[in-house]
Amino acid sequence: MEENKMIKYDTMLDTLSIVLTFYMGVTGIFFIFSDRGLFYQSETYKVMATLIPQYGWGILFLAAAVVLSIAVVAETKYQYLLFIAGGLMTTILLFLYALASFDAGTPSVLPYRYLAMSLFSAAIAVLGGIAWRTTRRLQEPK
Repeated sequence: MEENKMIKYDTMLDTLSIVLTFYMGVTGIFFIFSDRGLFYQSETYKVMATLIPQYGWGILFLAAAVVLSIAVVAETKYQYLLFIAGGLMTTILLFLYALASFDAGTPSVLPYRYLAMSLFSAAIAVLGGIAWRTTRRLQEPK
């Protein structure tokens, strides 16, 4: 029964993480390689640049994508800890992205989209924690 739960957690974690890995990776590459003039045309990015420079955001987004992608392919005892770390990283980054969009007064659905993605990232961290705890419980001698 417990092993069926682990398969369910693995499938959910892998699916959510793959989607967020691509989004975070593409966004990180955009932040690193896009023209600074283009970046500063957006009010959201101007607000974000007051906290961290454009390339800094790109490095952080790429780092989160790397952690999540390693968590998907890793089959070690640290896999679920990587899901927790990657989920927390993406939660924080996307929440800050959403706050910047709200603060910039973006009159669209974008701030809500970033907020929803932040909640999906939090779900990865929570599911990773549940799976890690379940795995530890299964490995304990009876």
